[in-house]
Amino acid sequence: MSEPIHFGWFVGQGFGVQGWRKDSYSWGHTWYQPDIWEQAARVLEQAGFDLLILKDGPTVSYSERSRDVGLASAEGGPRHDTLFLVPLLLRVTKHLGIVPTLNTTHYDPYIAARQIATLYHQDTPRVGLNVVTSGGGARTSNFALPGRPLDSEETYRRAEEWLRVVRSLWTSWDRDAVIEDELNRVYARADRLHPIDFRGEHFDVAGPGVALPFPDEGPVISAPSNSPRGLRFVGENADLQFGYSRDPDIIQGIREGIDAVRPTNGRDPKRAKIFSNISPKVVGSQEEKQAYLAWRRSDEGLRRDLPLLSVILDVDLTQLDFDAPLPAPYLDAWTANPVSAGVVNAFLSTVDDPRTTPFRELAARSTHGQAGDIVGTAEEIADHIEEWTESSALDGVLFDFNVDPESLFGTLVPLVPVLRRRGLLRTGYASTSLRENLDGF
Repeated sequence: MSEPIHFGWFVGQGFGVQGWRKDSYSWGHTWYQPDIWEQAARVLEQAGFDLLILKDGPTVSYSERSRDVGLASAEGGPRHDTLFLVPLLLRVTKHLGIVPTLNTTHYDPYIAARQIATLYHQDTPRVGLNVVTSGGGARTSNFALPGRPLDSEETYRRAEEWLRVVRSLWTSWDRDAVIEDELNRVYARADRLHPIDFRGEHFDVAGPGVALPFPDEGPVISAPSNSPRGLRFVGENADLQFGYSRDPDIIQGIREGIDAVRPTNGRDPKRAKIFSNISPKVVGSQEEKQAYLAWRRSDEGLRRDLPLLSVILDVDLTQLDFDAPLPAPYLDAWTANPVSAGVVNAFLSTVDDPRTTPFRELAARSTHGQAGDIVGTAEEIADHIEEWTESSALDGVLFDFNVDPESLFGTLVPLVPVLRRRGLLRTGYASTSLRENLDGF
């Protein structure tokens, strides 16, 4: 029997439309009502998953290059605020970690610190924070920020400042500041609050924070990144890293990149967990597998899945000739763009020469949140997961799907029993704390 690994679920659409263009949409669930989300949280906890990460996108994907396909497919919007889902999901679970996403370019750190602290105190051990960055640009005008784009280095400097402010506000009250001395009518001691007086390149924040202090280390911080600069940010600031790498050598490089800087920030390198995102398609037989793979390469199959990639890469891929190579300008622009380079390279690396490979072959590999990046029976997919974790520094996997019935039940119903028989998936929780469950093995 294998050693257990960690499992999570990453909702790539965030608090947006779930299951549009899938047959399960006809079940009649309403994505902006709590039912489908509460159902998913209960199922994931019963399955033994450690955490549910809720991606966010606080703006409509409204570029002229991908606007039509983005809105027609619902991949570009609408989306509601993920923070308002958190208390609903905490209410119906006892162990599952709930991790909303905040963008350091779009959210004020003082407000963010208060919001996450408020949620954390509703169910202290289980609320985390997924920290993401963006280069800004035109969309920052929605947030009273400069419209100029930020380069990668400046984006990460801003994110580091942002997180330092947030953490400083969280610790600006001593843990014993609240004494609730009813006899002397003293609720809290003013001498145990501390202004942070932060002055930085991007933020000036006086503090102290206004929320109660944490009784422990506070929320688990996660961050998605594979770039060298991003790994430095993870190593110095986060507890969990995730991305789309499966190659053992690449994962080992991620491990080393995180460990190299983590001790300088007083953190234990062993506590930084590395996850890989997967979007498996579980089939019942080899015949079903071959039929699905053939459909994936058909015009119909490709057109169903390309809208998501079109939004990510900000271009309407659905208009390209499937049987011709991908035009050179697309390759040059994508690989030069740090926002899209990781996604592009994840599937370009699977072919010998992307400049001569028919787009059909590339598109069939670029599932990114759509079922099919691994196709096989439950046993075959468990083989893949077991091999990745045994041959690399990987600590866990994130199933990268929405929470529509097809994705949730079509994946978990056949796969969970197999993973448990092999000892890969926990059968119970040692703690109600997300941090303790992640550190348990």
